Amino acid sequence: MRHLSILAVALVLTAAGSAVGQERNPEMAAASEEWLRYYNAGQYDAAIAAGLRRLRLADQLFPGDTLERAEAANTLAMSYHSKRDLANAQLFYERSLAIHEKLGGSAICRTMNSLGDVAYGRLDMASAARLYERALTCFETLRGPADSQTIAALFDLIEAYNYPVYRPDLAAKADLLAQRWLPLLERAKGPDDLAVVRLLREQGKALAARREPNRASAVRERALAIAAKQRDAAKPDKARLVLEAGLAEDLASALTWSHPDHIRYTARKLAVLETLYGAADSRTVAARAYVAKLLTSFPEAAVVAGIVKPAPAPVRQVAAPVTTPPAGPQVATPTAPGRRLTPRDVMLKAPAGYAQIKPAQMYSISIDALGDPRWIVARSPAEAAQIGQRFYGFYDRFNGCLNVCPGTIALDFGWVAIIQAFRPGDPNILRDTRKFGVYVAYGAATRQGAIDGALAEYRANRGSDGPIMQSIRVGLVSEIDWPAVEAAFNRTAKVGSIPNMDELNYKTFCDWSNVPITQGPLRGALGPNMNPEPTTGNLDRDPKCTTQSRPGEKLPPPVLVAAKR
Repeated sequence: MRHLSILAVALVLTAAGSAVGQERNPEMAAASEEWLRYYNAGQYDAAIAAGLRRLRLADQLFPGDTLERAEAANTLAMSYHSKRDLANAQLFYERSLAIHEKLGGSAICRTMNSLGDVAYGRLDMASAARLYERALTCFETLRGPADSQTIAALFDLIEAYNYPVYRPDLAAKADLLAQRWLPLLERAKGPDDLAVVRLLREQGKALAARREPNRASAVRERALAIAAKQRDAAKPDKARLVLEAGLAEDLASALTWSHPDHIRYTARKLAVLETLYGAADSRTVAARAYVAKLLTSFPEAAVVAGIVKPAPAPVRQVAAPVTTPPAGPQVATPTAPGRRLTPRDVMLKAPAGYAQIKPAQMYSISIDALGDPRWIVARSPAEAAQIGQRFYGFYDRFNGCLNVCPGTIALDFGWVAIIQAFRPGDPNILRDTRKFGVYVAYGAATRQGAIDGALAEYRANRGSDGPIMQSIRVGLVSEIDWPAVEAAFNRTAKVGSIPNMDELNYKTFCDWSNVPITQGPLRGALGPNMNPEPTTGNLDRDPKCTTQSRPGEKLPPPVLVAAKR
């Protein structure tokens, strides 16, 4: 939820009275001091009580359309806003705005901006954008384009345009806004000012949302060059370094993991984090582990990226005699996050007649270790993070890990099958802790290929006493129509519920758990499946399986076409 914008917080003293001691009445001055003391201490209930007393005094002492009544209503609204009571915050901001519009002055702009913050907090982005547009026009007219309050309002507006990642119409507005304001900022603040870098980054987000990757990359490269040019090793600018790291991540997230530039930008981000936070900080450690993972997984790309030197040519040696390995059982080595079913130099494409299917990736965290896997299908990590924040902002483990945890994975466009399993604990203890296992096969050209691959992964790695299969999810990792998902959810959802995170196209879900317990103290209750082979792999004939097709999905399920990268 968006709270008070930076602009509103910066003006808190103005909202309380330009100088508390200059109030026209001693009682009002004392009430203002009391409110400000509680508000600055974060004691919002006490600040609300003090704000109500101040508003009653203003109504009694300064009736009519007076500045005292307008500011008293505004400070009370700020108290409610900081406590996340958006209904009362809107009520008193609107009361304040009605008076300020009769009095004139830049307080009109400030209060419009605060109402935009309230709409943003409700995720009513259309209303937020309209209010921010009015606030920006107001500030620009009254204070000029170079004023800090005008610039703050500019970023409130463009961030609102960029928030709904799947709205190309708003992204187009963000692009036009950036085009108009970039020359204004460069003239007013200088071409290397931090505000220019911030605006370029927002323009890059808009262009990426509009699916203009070349323009987005050029804008981000320009911003990254400006951010790095002003870096001072003796006196590092934290805000500039944060932007530099973010831009490197933006550029990396637009590329596949195996792309040399993805590795180069990721290494660049790591270098900035080391300067910003130090080598031992958890964020730096996580980024370093991720870079190491990339170097190990894609050594040729790392050479092309210039991160590692090419290995020397091998020295010719006399061939050694071939030895036979000792006899004995061979232990399968677990593969995490699962079995990739297409070679790394091959990409999958939708077949003829299935033009509606667009590539995407499945982003998740440590899917091989989670008992209850979570993922979001999107076109980039940045888009996945935005979708995650919009729908599941409370789920910090997903959104906090998505771009920094070394366990984060991205499964390629293609069919995927995920088997959830666990090893039961003591059946005599209700809700006993269980050891989970997840077996994954992905990047298959066919639905059945993904199913067979996941079953092979399960059988090879669980051994004779590993976690027992409970369910399997199968589907196509391809672009999700998130607006349709949200619209369908809003039509049928109960109050307090949230949309499903684990979206796939052409979904099938099989659940063999919830088996009645026939003996022991829990007899009659539902327990886990204890049959390690509950399916032969023919899910279409299994009564425990349901297919959850979306409206408009063309049948039969597509067989993807392989092509060289």
